[in-house]
Amino acid sequence: MPEHDNLPEVPGRKVAAGYYQPPSQTQVIRALSLTPTEGEAKASIFRLVRQRQSFLITGHERPDGDLCGTALGLKYILSALGRSVRIVLADEPPERYRRLDGAADLEVYGGGALPADVVVVLDSASPERLGAVREALPAGAPVVSIDHHLSNSGFGDVSWVDPTRSSTGEMIYDLAKASEWPLPLPACAGLYAAILTDTGRFGYSNTSADALRTAAELVERGVSAEDLVRRLYSSKTERELRLLGRALSQFRISSDGRIASIAIYAGDFREFGAVPADAQDFAARTVSVAGVELGFFLYELEAGKKTKVSVRSAGRADASELAARFGGGGHRAAAGLALDMGLDQARTLLEEVGREALRQ
Repeated sequence: MPEHDNLPEVPGRKVAAGYYQPPSQTQVIRALSLTPTEGEAKASIFRLVRQRQSFLITGHERPDGDLCGTALGLKYILSALGRSVRIVLADEPPERYRRLDGAADLEVYGGGALPADVVVVLDSASPERLGAVREALPAGAPVVSIDHHLSNSGFGDVSWVDPTRSSTGEMIYDLAKASEWPLPLPACAGLYAAILTDTGRFGYSNTSADALRTAAELVERGVSAEDLVRRLYSSKTERELRLLGRALSQFRISSDGRIASIAIYAGDFREFGAVPADAQDFAARTVSVAGVELGFFLYELEAGKKTKVSVRSAGRADASELAARFGGGGHRAAAGLALDMGLDQARTLLEEVGREALRQ
């Protein structure tokens, strides 16, 4: 194995908020000043790909479309370069992402060592988000972090963080073009899926002109936009629909109509043979109601001893700041947290915290 390259050291940074609502110029400058320049990061990544043979790709717990699509896209690119590549995630991806080309390569970590020359961490603001995979990362292997979240802690031997990008998929496409790497059609499809899902089907405010241009180029390379929308959004399972119906049946809205919540109890998952991944998109329903500014989707785990919460903001309240009060985090319009209490108690607490957030 070649000697370890002289990769740039990256200091830690304080957690910052922002995502779907465009980050301020000050936030972007602060985030970018704490990482290598884009050119330096790309050069370091290019050098590692040229010099190393085996790559481990991983990312955050509860994988979403950006992580799954980007990981598959990067795997196809590196494989086309003759590299050995493995994708290992902490949790099982939602079933819809199992419909992507090559999704059988999305391994769920089951224990043991994960040998590799290089570790690539995608779409993850901190190493803590890697779950059980974190402790199995190969000692001594350089870690490359590629992410678009302002809250990224700057971890890794190479840390490329660009909060102006719509998704990590957009960044990998740009890296592949700049490096003149091959872009097989399945890689393009994965990267398109990443952009499609993280922009909310091109409906969130992170749908930049660059994101749309990238999507257009991927379509020009042969991606079927219709096919991917059908695979990802029009092929729900019966248990997903039944679980959604149960969540909506437990809808609650505040007297002023500004805070809404839906919920799934531990028994609901058991009744339908469902898992939390089946409910990944439920949180958006809370802020689809006219007049609602802050929404919570709560679901119980561990027989009601723990409640996980997805927070959505459609107004001035910062979801990431609210979540941070309980050790969570995320983006300005979308964040998450966990509470060591039952769902009903958590719901009452968050409604009070939500009212306080909306008063500020």
